[in-house]
Amino acid sequence: MVHIGIKKSPPKLCAEDNPFIVSTSSDRTNSAARRLIRSHVMRGKNRRKSPSSSMKTGAWLNSGTCSDEELVSAQRECILSGPGLGFFGSGLRLIPFADDMQPYMLDLVFKFFTILMQAMYPIQLCLSVDSRNTVWMEYLQTDTMFLHSQLWLAQTYFDWTQNRPPSRRALLHESKTLHLLRHRVTDPSTATSDQTISVVVTLVNMTALSGHRELARKHMAGLSKMVSVRGGLRALRENTQLQLKVCRADLSTALSTDIPPFLFTAPQISWSPFLPSSPSPLAPPLPNLDAKLLAIYHDLHTFSQSANLAFQSASKLPPELFQEILISTQYRLMLLSFPADGSALELLRLGMLAFSTSVFLQARGIRVRYEALAGWLRDAAAAREEEGRGADLGIWILFMAGISGGEEEDGWILPMLKTEMGNREMREWGVVRALLKRYPWVDALHDEVGKRIFGRVEVVDTA
Repeated sequence: MVHIGIKKSPPKLCAEDNPFIVSTSSDRTNSAARRLIRSHVMRGKNRRKSPSSSMKTGAWLNSGTCSDEELVSAQRECILSGPGLGFFGSGLRLIPFADDMQPYMLDLVFKFFTILMQAMYPIQLCLSVDSRNTVWMEYLQTDTMFLHSQLWLAQTYFDWTQNRPPSRRALLHESKTLHLLRHRVTDPSTATSDQTISVVVTLVNMTALSGHRELARKHMAGLSKMVSVRGGLRALRENTQLQLKVCRADLSTALSTDIPPFLFTAPQISWSPFLPSSPSPLAPPLPNLDAKLLAIYHDLHTFSQSANLAFQSASKLPPELFQEILISTQYRLMLLSFPADGSALELLRLGMLAFSTSVFLQARGIRVRYEALAGWLRDAAAAREEEGRGADLGIWILFMAGISGGEEEDGWILPMLKTEMGNREMREWGVVRALLKRYPWVDALHDEVGKRIFGRVEVVDTA
């Protein structure tokens, strides 16, 4: 089951976040609106290129299946060549969507691009998603089922952020989506199209987020079969955005329902580090570390160091590359296994899963808690061997468990942290933070919540 927690500050639409200037008449926009439009158009024009810009999206997912030239060509095919989305004035109203649009639906489409799509990536680390470079706008204009699936998703998201049950509008678009999907999958010509696969991804995610574990598992199994009929995940390489979306659903389902991923097996993937090596050698967190686990640790440590430096210099990652770092690390972690008796290797694997989930599989405005991952961490920590006690790595793992699991896990995490930190006489947050930063730790994402956990440890009674 996935637990949804509402964050204290849901995303707000403001001038900085692409204000939606709704107009259903031919009235001339005022000077303030024109300034905002010019500001929107110039966003990103003067940014420095990130050092990561030379890395190709899809390199890990499609390794060994095509040349770099073929990969770049496929990505270009995936980008719309037509005019961009007209967010302002009457432009949005004039776009030929796949179904008749009421004003609230236009508002949801705008929010889908300016809030919901952006919410999938930490704003501190990633560039804004450019709606002109997505296939989703094309699908909204050409596919009625996809249009209603995204209206369902967007309306439900905003219902959640306002701490209310699914509204009548959300249920309406859910009903239309499922009705159209039932007909779509019975037609061999459309049953496994990109649009159909994308809608089933939405169905998987919405079912999991609603807490229906078995149903989410069945939907994911069905999605896996659809991808298999298409020739496997790498057969979708001409639509990298869809590949990433499918993988994200697969990983989220595995972390919430305690099942292995559907789309990859251990022999199918590359176990080499995905990110370039750091100039300075990286000290392994454990002696005699498994080579595959060390390669993953290398990627997460390199990512966290780069993210911290990039945040300080206002340099950000492209969203697609950010997602592929997620996918390359999480699939490798999910497909590794070590004795589940509290071994140090298993605890490190789970700690890295908790870290990567806290960075890559959360959304702004809501907190997603992955029940299966929380249970794995709780069981492994309870069974950990005596030799693991007293290691600095154990404190980092417990903090990662607390960050990914939330306050629901305080009952077992805080007493353990109290003992571990007490044994080292660590009574100041600055001292604890210095220890944590020796391991994967993204300041912009982890400092605030880590400090709150430290504060709760200080007041916990272990008597």
